[in-house]
Amino acid sequence: LGLSRQREYSADETGARMVGQPYGLISALQKLGAYNQRIPTTALSPSTSALCIVKPLFGSGTLSSLFSTHPPLEARIQALREMTVTPQR
Repeated sequence: LGLSRQREYSADETGARMVGQPYGLISALQKLGAYNQRIPTTALSPSTSALCIVKPLFGSGTLSSLFSTHPPLEARIQALREMTVTPQR
């Protein structure tokens, strides 16, 4: 699962570098996180929640983070904010 989380960070970094700055991706992740808060958890099962970009059924505790395939949204946004982005050619 750690490898999966590292791939998410790599995907975020690659996307930010392709567009030349991380702010669009940060904004998109923030919007997904806000929308995620409005989804009733009764509408999702653990099998369908795996298809979501932002995990709706995982809490923020240590135990839940052990089984999450994605890094916490806040950590992804922080990593993007810390990037010095140079556009790829």
